[in-house]
Amino acid sequence: MRLYVDSNVIISYINQEFGGKFEVMDYRVEKFFAICIEDKHKLIISDLTVKEISAHTYLSKNEVLDFLEGIGLDVGYIEYLPQKKRHIRDHIRKRKEIQRVHRPDDLHVAFALEAKADCIVTWNKKDFEPVEKLIDVYSPDEFI
Repeated sequence: MRLYVDSNVIISYINQEFGGKFEVMDYRVEKFFAICIEDKHKLIISDLTVKEISAHTYLSKNEVLDFLEGIGLDVGYIEYLPQKKRHIRDHIRKRKEIQRVHRPDDLHVAFALEAKADCIVTWNKKDFEPVEKLIDVYSPDEFI
């Protein structure tokens, strides 16, 4: 499966690895990542996701991607390039469901659709409820 992973999932794991405290969910992310490796799921990460991770962990884009690949995850990185802006905006404009999701989560939904992800994985499922008819939304718990 192609899983578009929200930054909060990755931040909780990175904080755990570097001794930070996030929440009890840390061990569940570790299990989720182990399942992703074992079942050969591809994690889709956008530049927006990396920016959000960097804001919380102070890691650069390369450090984030190297860290994830270093633990054995298959990571696909997509950039919000100027030529893709129109496609992303079109996803948001054409779908009223996406318009009901707050920014920046609406951009994450559009990225996931553009990347042809099978689902979005997030700890904030409630934020993505308006788009559950467009794309499946799971918490890491639901993969364990």
